[in-house]
Amino acid sequence: MFRSVGVIPYFGQKILIQKRDFKKKIYYPGFWGLFSGKVKRRETYKLAAIREFKEETNLHLTNLKRVLKIKINFDFFDKKKRERVYFITKLDIDWKKKFFLKEGKNFKLTYPRYLFNLKFVPIDLFIVLYILYRKKIRF
Repeated sequence: MFRSVGVIPYFGQKILIQKRDFKKKIYYPGFWGLFSGKVKRRETYKLAAIREFKEETNLHLTNLKRVLKIKINFDFFDKKKRERVYFITKLDIDWKKKFFLKEGKNFKLTYPRYLFNLKFVPIDLFIVLYILYRKKIRF
C-alpha cells in the first residue's frame, strides 16, 4: 500500500497551491495541485505532512487538522493501491517571510473557485470541493 499525505494551507479565504514539477515518474506533471508527499515507514500521517510541507516550503506547521482519509487505486497509472490523508492548516500572518518553494515549479495563493480555471490535479480538486461543501469547512 502506498501511503501519502496532502496539505491544504489557507490564509484568509485563499488556499496555497503549487505547480507540480515536470518529472515523468510523478502523476500529473506540470499540473497545479496540493502540497503532498509519501509517508515513510513507521511514520504517522501527521508527522509525514509536517515533514513534507517543511521540505517543500520551509514552513513548519503546528496547527494541522486532519479532515479526510481516502483509499484509491489508479489503474490507469501504476495499479498501486493508495491511501491518502488530507490535512488543512491555517498559515501564520508572517508565512511569506519564511516561505521558500523547494519543490515544484511555482506557487500561488488563490480562491478555491479559481481552481476550475487551472490545469489542476483532479483528485486534489475533488478533495478541496468536498471539504468546502460536504464538510462545510470555510477557508
